[in-house]
Amino acid sequence: MCLYDLPPPTYYYPSCVTNHVELAVAQKSFLALRDLAIKNQGRLTCIAVSHSSREATWKWVDMLGGAWNVEVVIDEDRAIYAAWGLGLSNFWYMFNPTTQMQGWKEKGWLGIKVANSLQRTGSIKPDGTTNGATSTAATGTGSAPDASEGPSTVMGNKWQQAGLFAVDGRGTVIWAAKALRADDPMDLNAAAASLGF
Repeated sequence: MCLYDLPPPTYYYPSCVTNHVELAVAQKSFLALRDLAIKNQGRLTCIAVSHSSREATWKWVDMLGGAWNVEVVIDEDRAIYAAWGLGLSNFWYMFNPTTQMQGWKEKGWLGIKVANSLQRTGSIKPDGTTNGATSTAATGTGSAPDASEGPSTVMGNKWQQAGLFAVDGRGTVIWAAKALRADDPMDLNAAAASLGF
């Protein structure tokens, strides 16, 4: 996610939907970002970056009640993530005891509903990819990531790291955080405070 203090300031969050749409932390982060965007409409630009397919992302956003004032960017090839220093994580990032316990506690994840919905509509091929072109941030079209970059599917890549950035009106990153674990929500309030919100 990202907060930009541009002519409207912006929050940039390569992770939110951005994180894997199956993760509860992605849902919580997106809803918090949406609330912040609504509260600061016209003063703050909030962006959520998703590495899931366009179809999976928008199904998930719709199930959450819509994007409202959050700009959602699809980055299936994860070029934006890479540009912001967010690569693939390691085993501990996803499967540490804290993340696993949090996963068991969380209820109401929408990832399974999104996957089931896409399977019912025939949007997912047997190899886990979609029946259409995948998208990139710049053009909206492109190809799926190389297999050497990790297992990516229509739902994204569960190994992708998450981050939160605050960027001022001059385009300078003034606050940044990289998730320590897959369930790390990062501090949206600290990012907003760094921009004066």
